[in-house]
Amino acid sequence: MVGIEESEMQTDVNELIESLTRLLEDDDRKVRGDAVGRLGEIGGVRAVETLIKTLGDPDENIRKRVVEALVGIGEPTVEHLIEAIGDVGWAAARTLGEIGEPAIEPLIKALDEEDERIRENVAHALGWIGDERVIEPLMNVLSDTEWEVQNAAVEAFADIGEPAVEPLINALEDKNVYMRQGVAWALGGINDDKVVEPLIKALGDDDESVRQVAAYALGDSYICDERAVEPLIKALDDEDEGVRWAAASTLGGIGDERSIEPLIKALEDECDTVHWNAACALGWSGDGRAIKPLIKALGVDEGGVYREAATILCEIFGKPAVESLIEALKDENMVVRANAAYVLGGIDDERAVEPLIRSVGDEDEDVCDAAYDALTDIGEPAIKPLISALEEGDVWVRWVAIHALGEIGDDRAIEPLRRLLDDDTKNVRNAAAHALEAIEQRSR
Repeated sequence: MVGIEESEMQTDVNELIESLTRLLEDDDRKVRGDAVGRLGEIGGVRAVETLIKTLGDPDENIRKRVVEALVGIGEPTVEHLIEAIGDVGWAAARTLGEIGEPAIEPLIKALDEEDERIRENVAHALGWIGDERVIEPLMNVLSDTEWEVQNAAVEAFADIGEPAVEPLINALEDKNVYMRQGVAWALGGINDDKVVEPLIKALGDDDESVRQVAAYALGDSYICDERAVEPLIKALDDEDEGVRWAAASTLGGIGDERSIEPLIKALEDECDTVHWNAACALGWSGDGRAIKPLIKALGVDEGGVYREAATILCEIFGKPAVESLIEALKDENMVVRANAAYVLGGIDDERAVEPLIRSVGDEDEDVCDAAYDALTDIGEPAIKPLISALEEGDVWVRWVAIHALGEIGDDRAIEPLRRLLDDDTKNVRNAAAHALEAIEQRSR
């Protein structure tokens, strides 16, 4: 009799699981979320595969509830999660990381999988667990030739932290170049004073890729140690341009006065990337000698150079850079002209207004748009020069000034604009009417 009752109960539970599984396809995320929670409570091992598939749900809150449910079930989910880790990725790795100790050995075995997605996510999971047993297996992953896998190991060591420092330092002597490169990268992500000297030593590695990574690692926000300044200055003369531009970039982040003169010298480097990184480094220090090289860098779309140059010119130098930026509006490179206009829009200096009005007539459409946007961004400081421009004989200049004043919407422009309603030129009259209407709408 007891056996029959247990069988009936089992049947009821299986039917309930099937019913809840169907609800996981519902359009209502609340229904799906409630189904996940119920499966976690009553489904046990039988619900594992269904829950793992739901790790791919588009709703972040649903995925979080699935993780909670799987962690609650615990060890029985481990093998299933590892099998699915290549498909559902981060969510499965996060779940295994929270399950913790029971997942360690199966995860270590999975580091040998051929699928790079599996190795990548397994490395992340081991880092989240953080047990010292995972250090040696993860060391091997640092020599992985797939960048995403190597990066996952680097991030894992950052999660593990101090216990990984000594093994990593020892591995800087490894014969495998990929291993030394990965180790230097990993050390840069750990907040520990002991990593500085080994990374400085790695600046003298026989392989240029290791030297480059070491130079970058010394500029990590956890480090930026003044002990690295002199060795990095020496690295500005490295035979490899990648090492030189990494050293220039890191010196800019450290911001030590000893690097100013060497960085100025680096502005003459034959490699443009070194030149631009040196200019950006000097810019963050506020040295005015960086202005012209930074303006030249406004034409470089490589590695976000022009964005950093624009930020420095606007936020660090500001008004002292205005005259040079105005001159750059005439540069033969249209990208320089457009970005110079963009920067001038962020500095709010009335000296830029007239040159920007002229640039709205540039032969390149992107420069025209940037110059017009800059005039409206300058705002209040541009009003008087723009009103003065309404008296210009050049119809184009007046037309641009009218539209900019309408966009800014300041009441001081109303009377000057009204006088243009009787202008001899139809385009000027129409533009003035539209500008007045825009100002009035803003005032309501």
